This record gives sequence, C-alpha cells and structure tokens, in this order.
Amino acid sequence: MEMPEDDDGVEMKRAVNRIISILYLGRDQGWVRKGELANSLGDAVPKPGERPDPKLMHVNDGIIGDARRSTAELGKRLFDMKVDYAVKQIRELLN
Repeated sequence: MEMPEDDDGVEMKRAVNRIISILYLGRDQGWVRKGELANSLGDAVPKPGERPDPKLMHVNDGIIGDARRSTAELGKRLFDMKVDYAVKQIRELLN
C-alpha cells in the first residue's frame, strides 16, 4: 500500500495511521470529528531521535503530522494490510 506523503516527502506517521484506521473502523459512530479533518494539521513530526522543540508553539490537538488527507478508504487498506501480515505470521509460526 502506498501511503500519501507530506510536504517533506516523509510517509504519514503512526498518529495519522491511527486516525485513518479509526475512520474505517468507527464508520459513523463519531469516533473522529470528520468535519475537522480539513483542519487536522497537527504538531510537526520530529526527525528520528529528536525531541519536539519546547520553544515552538504546539497545536496540541492530539495529532502529530498532517491528517488532512485521511480517509476511511485508506483506513481499510491499512487494516487489511495488518490482518494479512498477522495471518502470514500465524501461518509461519504454525509450520
């Protein structure tokens, strides 16, 4: 599965992956405020090994990265990938 990339060319991070998974699994149960997705540009993703800069103003909306392009379709694709990978691991362990 090819994930959308942000402006820095970095794959969407775990926090955004959780949002797309919740969009898919929660459907219309109100788990994600879909009307706010257009505004869901969270705090910047620190580079590997770096800590967030305490001097920078933080958005503090619970999102790390850019979740504006999150969709339930991406959530389904990600969820299916996780299931396929888990099944593959179980089959390998049983053999």
